[in-house]
Amino acid sequence: MSAPFALFVLLLARPQGAPPELVPTPAGPAAASTDGLPVFLAALEVIQGEKSERVALFDDGTIAQAVRVGEAPAAVRRKKISPEEKAVLSRVIAAALDSGEMSKGAPTLLVDQSRRRMVIEVARPEGDSLRFEFGDLSQLSLALGRARGALEDLFERFRETRPSDKERSWSASAVKEGDLLRRRGDRMSFRVVRDDTLSRFLELEESGRRLETMKVPRRDLPKLFEEPVAEPGGEPP
Repeated sequence: MSAPFALFVLLLARPQGAPPELVPTPAGPAAASTDGLPVFLAALEVIQGEKSERVALFDDGTIAQAVRVGEAPAAVRRKKISPEEKAVLSRVIAAALDSGEMSKGAPTLLVDQSRRRMVIEVARPEGDSLRFEFGDLSQLSLALGRARGALEDLFERFRETRPSDKERSWSASAVKEGDLLRRRGDRMSFRVVRDDTLSRFLELEESGRRLETMKVPRRDLPKLFEEPVAEPGGEPP
């Protein structure tokens, strides 16, 4: 079995249309490693209506995305992340696995199945994996919330920037606590006052007057703020 085909099988192990709680768990690390293939670590699947999008992380730093709409064949893409990024993600995922929350096996009750729902799947050392289903309004533990944020960030690696958005395509990965950002539109300056590297949100406070504060996902910074350019005085231009 070729590596690309094996990744495809691992990524789309859940049969289309089958309820998550009734599907056999896909082969875990032990099965994957016997053929010398990348070991599955974790995945996040987002389902809404007929569309399902799943991003999986493997131990060699491969991230794979599968998008399926209705009965159409799934479109699969793959990318690589750095060993440092993979190490951080592995620690966050391990913390979620050790939290014990997913082992309860009680998916969130969603009355309206047309709403968006998500499934986090984490491989266990024993060779199987644990799954936890939740909705946008579900309350998650800190460990599981961090795992969700980390896996959601992998989704952004496959987002394509439209040509009309070139001016908003700067990378926010280096933004840190203490940085100043200029908001688009009114050009008000905001300082990053809290940057939890394990959370996808940054807390910003209006510079000087401190009349306005906000929490912004890191991925949304380029949409809302101009690219920071340092000047001798320390203020953005």
